Amino acid sequence: SPIFSSMVAAWCLAEIPRYLLYAVNLFGSAPYALTWIRYSGFLVLYPVGAGSEILLTVLSLPFQKTLEPTPYMLILATLALIAYTPGLPYMYYYMLQQRRRQLKGGVSEKKSS
Repeated sequence: SPIFSSMVAAWCLAEIPRYLLYAVNLFGSAPYALTWIRYSGFLVLYPVGAGSEILLTVLSLPFQKTLEPTPYMLILATLALIAYTPGLPYMYYYMLQQRRRQLKGGVSEKKSS
């Protein structure tokens, strides 16, 4: 489904720069462009990924009613949807703070070890 594909694409496109940045930092300082991609990609990828997760969960609710044990799966999915309500804005704001901190100073500022 296109919704599932967008979710997986958002996850992958978020994780690749993340772990690449970690790996490059093991050998020294990462290029600013990689740091920028790591801390800016979420601006688009987070809403796409989270929106896809929510939509897939909502679309699965009728199917979950047919599963055994019925109440547990439905309750779990409903709790997950409820947790998204405060969780999404909190995590997005946290990432904005991280982005601001990591990109502060741009290319000219380097970490001292």
